Amino acid sequence: METPEEERFVTVDDRRYRAFTYGRRAEMLTKDRISLAGIAIDDALAFTPDPVRRLESAEGLIVEAFGEQMHFTDEDELDRYIALLVENESASGPADILPVTG
Repeated sequence: METPEEERFVTVDDRRYRAFTYGRRAEMLTKDRISLAGIAIDDALAFTPDPVRRLESAEGLIVEAFGEQMHFTDEDELDRYIALLVENESASGPADILPVTG
């Protein structure tokens, strides 16, 4: 197994994890206050490139972002929200704190 060129870390609730990313987040520089979705095993976290996690629900379109559940009326509304999060993450400097909507 090849060792990554750079080590990445993420802090969640005052706990530091080794971070493993792919896709658009593989090139991301240091950020704070962004929404992450992925899986943790011991001291390692693997993240999806998406800033939201879709939740299975009979109640409609529900996702989790920033630790909060949000309801969306349709895929277009969700796509606009995801695009806003991605744009915010892509800007230089720390991410803006976005209101939780939905």
